[in-house]
Amino acid sequence: MLRAILPVAAIFLVLPVFPVSQAVPDGMRHMAGLVLIALGGWLIVESMKVFGDVIRAKHPIGVKDNLEAARRGT
Repeated sequence: MLRAILPVAAIFLVLPVFPVSQAVPDGMRHMAGLVLIALGGWLIVESMKVFGDVIRAKHPIGVKDNLEAARRGT
């Protein structure tokens, strides 16, 4: 997803430099900002999923004494 975040961030930063009508860059800048916020939120959610998978891999539930794994899972 970084392939999507970096170009949107570049558009967000470069738009003020282009000499076109003011209404077009403002609308595009607003849209790029919204897309950047959505992509950032998606990145946070996915990184939390990966973090949870790592914790579950280190503390498997299927072992006999799984009190520590249950504690970490909740």
